[in-house]
Amino acid sequence: MKGNNLIGSPEFKISGGVQYDIPFGANHILTPRVDAYHQGDMRPPSIFNTEQDRIDGYAAYVRSRKFASRRPECGRQQLARSAPSCRT
Repeated sequence: MKGNNLIGSPEFKISGGVQYDIPFGANHILTPRVDAYHQGDMRPPSIFNTEQDRIDGYAAYVRSRKFASRRPECGRQQLARSAPSCRT
């Protein structure tokens, strides 16, 4: 299809993430994670739809890490803290 781009929408978007569980001691897991997002150029609503109306694309990257207990009574989602009953 040829013609003007659809206004208000980017030319493309892509996103994804990667994480990996690393055993940490006998009872814990360290999980590093990286997420990335990229959006191409877009055009805001405009009756002219010219090159001056174009908004440049951008990219965002997020790095995080989680430290959790492996013990079921402690819960897998505890982040860098432990309940009194979960202390080793």
